[in-house]
Amino acid sequence: MKWIHSVFSRNSKKMGVKMQIKGKSEFVIVEEKELSGGFDANKDDDEDDGDVMTRLEKLRLIGEEPDLSEELIKDNDQLQEDEVLAMESIYGENIFILDNHNGLRSFQIHIYIETPEELTISTKLNSSQDLNTYTNNSEGFSYSFEVKYIPPIILTCVLPKSYPTHLPPYFTISVQWLDSLKISSLCSMLDSIWKEQHGQEVIYSWAEWLHSSTISYLGFNEEIILGPYGVKHQGDPRAFSGCVSPDVDVPSLKSYNEEQRLENFLKTLQECCICFSEFAGAEFIRLPCQHFFCEKCMKTYAEVLIEDGTVNKLSCPTTKCGGMIPPGLLKRLLGDEEFEKWESLTLQKTLESMSDVVYCPRCETPCIEDEDQDAQCSKCFFSFCTLCREKRHVGIMCITPEMKLRILQERQTSTQMKDKQRQREREMIEELLSVKEILRDAKQCPSCKMAISKTEGCNKMVCENCGNYFCYRCNKVIDGYDHYRDGACELFPQEEIQHWEEQMNPRQVIGRQMQDELMLGDRGHSCPQCRQINLKVGNNNHIFCWACQGHYCYLCGKMVKRGSQHFGPKGCKQHTQPSTSSAARHFSDIIPKSSRNSRWASRNQRMKSYEVASLKFNPKQEEVDDVVLEKSRLFGEEPDLSEDLIRHNDQLQQDEVLAMESIYGENMFILDNYKGLRSFQIHIYIETPEELTISTKLKTDNRSDSEGFSYSFEVKYTPPILLTCVLPKSYPTHLPPYFTISVQWLDSLRISSLCSMLDSIWKEQHGQEVIYSWAEWLHSSTIPYLGFNEEITLGPYVVQRQGDPRALSGSVSPEVDVPSLKSYNEEQRHENFLKTLQECCICFGEFVGAQFIRLPCQHFFCEKCMKTYAEILIQDGTVNKLSCPTAKCGGMIPPSLLKRLLGDEEFEKWESLTLQKALESMFDVVYCPRCETPCLEDEDQDAQCTKCFYSFCTLCREKRHVGVMCITAEMKLRLLQERQASTQMKDKQRQREREMIEELLIVKEILHDAKQCPSCKMAISKTEEEIQNWEEDMNLQQEDEEILDDELLYDHRHSSCPQCGQINFKVENNNHIFCWACEGHYCYLCGKMVKRSSQHYGPKGCKQHTVG
Repeated sequence: MKWIHSVFSRNSKKMGVKMQIKGKSEFVIVEEKELSGGFDANKDDDEDDGDVMTRLEKLRLIGEEPDLSEELIKDNDQLQEDEVLAMESIYGENIFILDNHNGLRSFQIHIYIETPEELTISTKLNSSQDLNTYTNNSEGFSYSFEVKYIPPIILTCVLPKSYPTHLPPYFTISVQWLDSLKISSLCSMLDSIWKEQHGQEVIYSWAEWLHSSTISYLGFNEEIILGPYGVKHQGDPRAFSGCVSPDVDVPSLKSYNEEQRLENFLKTLQECCICFSEFAGAEFIRLPCQHFFCEKCMKTYAEVLIEDGTVNKLSCPTTKCGGMIPPGLLKRLLGDEEFEKWESLTLQKTLESMSDVVYCPRCETPCIEDEDQDAQCSKCFFSFCTLCREKRHVGIMCITPEMKLRILQERQTSTQMKDKQRQREREMIEELLSVKEILRDAKQCPSCKMAISKTEGCNKMVCENCGNYFCYRCNKVIDGYDHYRDGACELFPQEEIQHWEEQMNPRQVIGRQMQDELMLGDRGHSCPQCRQINLKVGNNNHIFCWACQGHYCYLCGKMVKRGSQHFGPKGCKQHTQPSTSSAARHFSDIIPKSSRNSRWASRNQRMKSYEVASLKFNPKQEEVDDVVLEKSRLFGEEPDLSEDLIRHNDQLQQDEVLAMESIYGENMFILDNYKGLRSFQIHIYIETPEELTISTKLKTDNRSDSEGFSYSFEVKYTPPILLTCVLPKSYPTHLPPYFTISVQWLDSLRISSLCSMLDSIWKEQHGQEVIYSWAEWLHSSTIPYLGFNEEITLGPYVVQRQGDPRALSGSVSPEVDVPSLKSYNEEQRHENFLKTLQECCICFGEFVGAQFIRLPCQHFFCEKCMKTYAEILIQDGTVNKLSCPTAKCGGMIPPSLLKRLLGDEEFEKWESLTLQKALESMFDVVYCPRCETPCLEDEDQDAQCTKCFYSFCTLCREKRHVGVMCITAEMKLRLLQERQASTQMKDKQRQREREMIEELLIVKEILHDAKQCPSCKMAISKTEEEIQNWEEDMNLQQEDEEILDDELLYDHRHSSCPQCGQINFKVENNNHIFCWACEGHYCYLCGKMVKRSSQHYGPKGCKQHTVG
């Protein structure tokens, strides 16, 4: 194996090392290898003196080999072999065995020296380009930087036959960051070590000394000084220095340090600052700001922000960093669809944040506003005023929105207005009224003009659209809180402060009581950094402080920087069991003792219930509502029961719970025993009509007496009622179960009435198992009992009422409840669609909904049919017809869905065809005659290519000719034909013009019997033969239909469509008939229209197949 013998080159280029063996004329060319940051030796007299092996050859000739016996030579050879094997096992990949040099062993060791944690490298920079000016006496300035890794010392050795008994190894030392004098001192030190260990193997001692003592021997404590440069030193010929100049050495050392840092980062375990999990560095994303996070967390972080549309917050997750995430990294993290969404949102946010960008009122294209507050659209060329968004009116005052609204409302009474104009103006009136209503209680961001309404809090506002801060009171852009420190505006309005104090004063008293209880308990612990009391969660001793965002240990009270280092066999235990009765004391301590505390606890429990009754239920995370159930348990005193009666009740409870599990299945969740009592939770889905209307009253502000407007929407599914029960030991013989009812869409008074009804049912069935009766009553009778026939009214909101403490309401506000209920309904609809059988409207096959494609227009088709449909249209090139297959729908098929259906090749073809069709449909787009690039035609019917910059006339497609009449196609053809007879024309020019003549003759022949489409100029020909053939086919078809009608009159297998009256023929034994006239489906037996075959035919319906 051939290895490189000289590692560094002065210019960091590829280098071949020659080994010249005395007495022979051959050269051995060593394998070339590129090594960054390398160097040559200092050249003295000959170029070969710069090569390592050449110098070693010279050293071998200088040192005379003594005459040794064969036996001694064998002993030395064996000692050398053993030493080399030992060095290979110690240095592994850092030792390279070279080819035998003139029968002698040779190798090279890369020795990485011991350095402090951070090593400073300094040098002196000079403005002069002359290397001789880099001296200690020259003027300049010092430059220093810190590194953790520096290039290794390279020790190259050739072992003579008399080593180790007589002579030392021939060696060279190569160092990139030392000058030749310092390397010469290292060579002298190796000679001294050989003198001390004469006759012994010395290479390991040399390598270890260079590894551990180089820095201290050269007097570099924590700083290495490069240079001096430009000074020629006559040092040891075995010393090879790679120092060139600061311009070369500094970037080289920095680059090496960064590469080694990255390599070490990828190999070692790192902790993610988001999920606090440890992975190998290769699974992390390192941002340009040097913060790093695991790939999974970064992907989720980016997807969440893009889904929310807050791309302006998509920066480094580290607090107060704000470092940019490169687009290339986002493209790697996200899918194509999410990345396209990020690009479009970023462009939209950028345009909206630009103060001089406005949108065209006609086509919504972004335009640049000029100094006169006018703009012209670059797409439709509409010139408009940016204030009133009407046609540009120079010298005329803008019409205000109020005046425009009044004029439009007056014009609605006109009888001379067309229906389309009236409808258009009615939409403008609605839009102006909406803007007026929005701006009545909102202010526009001074940067991007986004309407923002303040519901509560301070006057320092941040615009979610552009991210700028502004004052809500004076509507000026601000930088921070300095605006309020100057006294220009108040940070908090007096009404807001008064309202906040009224709400917070009762809570402060309770908060202090809770803090005292936590300090007395064994689960509360103060943060050693900010002294905030935090609660220990479960058995985990790793506590996160919500106040200072720090982590600390519950056992030793010290801050924890990395969990894997603090917790373990040699550190604290991460999980320990709490002391006995701590959980019981925790529940009993937080029971409220006063009415004010009761109201506070009740509100907290309602908020907790809202989280439990959220849209996506996770029963493993749900717990019994401890405070409410504890109160219920204390109110009902347990009677003294005999052991037999307790066992009897326990058996009845066990049987009832098993029966409820078998009935409710996945909708029942067994919880942990609560103080030795059985506890469980049932999700009860109520019976509702086919479509249930939910209505509420929306208000424009937070005042209870303000006027609002009603809003209603229809749903098919509502979130379930959550019935949580704890069974006392005296149930069912004496006491009822302790229970709570949680409903997201009811207020506390209505839920309290449900609790009262369950109490009544218990009184009727006292001494019997009652939970099934409760659940069935809630399932079937909740809607009629509350007086909701086909409409549920949400609210009332804001009104504080004292209801049953067991009633937990999830209603927050219309702004929260309405989207939540809509989202839940859509999720359930989609889930039901995926599970049930659906019928494809193309192939009429029935499949599970998961095998269907649902379009934005809500029509759905099986995936196989949609794929075939798209492939056929793309194959035919009719991509303009690629829309929803339903007749008269024309709904768009999203590109992401097409990409999922089609292969890469078909999707690329669709993209190119769509672009081509779009360009062809634009009347002002022409193609460059030279490079076929699409160009825009101007008003003078000229165009300039954006690729080759060729200006041409769009009529004759020749070079632009201002003021000169276009040459017609006939004249051009005649001129070209006449020029073909010229003898002075070159062959290439003649061939080019001959091709132009052939093209003009073809176009002339096509246009002879064709006409051009007025939109895209496509030549279309209509032949008489096609008309004649069509007439013959239609006549034959008419005769066949007459014969068929006569046959149908005498055949019992025909039937008329109940929808359009068209006579259709029954195919074989199938009673499911398709009407070709109205495209409807009906039954041959009963004559009724069929919407879904699986519901119409079957054991309880008509038979789909009958004989005859």
